[in-house]
Amino acid sequence: MNPFSVEEDLELRQFAKWHPTILIIESDDGLRKEIEEMCNTLGCKVYSAENADGALYIYRKYNFFDLVILDIQIPMMGGRKVFEEIIRINPEQKILIMSEYMELEDLDELMKSGTDGLIKKPFSMCKIIGKVKDIIF
Repeated sequence: MNPFSVEEDLELRQFAKWHPTILIIESDDGLRKEIEEMCNTLGCKVYSAENADGALYIYRKYNFFDLVILDIQIPMMGGRKVFEEIIRINPEQKILIMSEYMELEDLDELMKSGTDGLIKKPFSMCKIIGKVKDIIF
């Protein structure tokens, strides 16, 4: 069953004609797969990683993504370090930060550092689709 209205469905189909490339960095298997499926449904080319090392390996290997969706609390070196390394490699990279725990001063710091959007967990797939579309377009 399609969770979107007719207008939203038409808008999503238009979005899918472009085929943006997205890197998803999320340690929770279930959530990562759900976001992957949502992005695939939109026609995006999707890469994903469950930890910092895997994320940076993929980022360095392909070196171009229309968007990186990053869980700021990923294991190993942590999402903030991954964020900083990606911005060091490509200061123009568009990044959407996901987090369950966000302090106001952390949000301000991330926004000043170059993140393109923030989304607080838990969130609906409709909400993340809206954020992805706002950032990419």
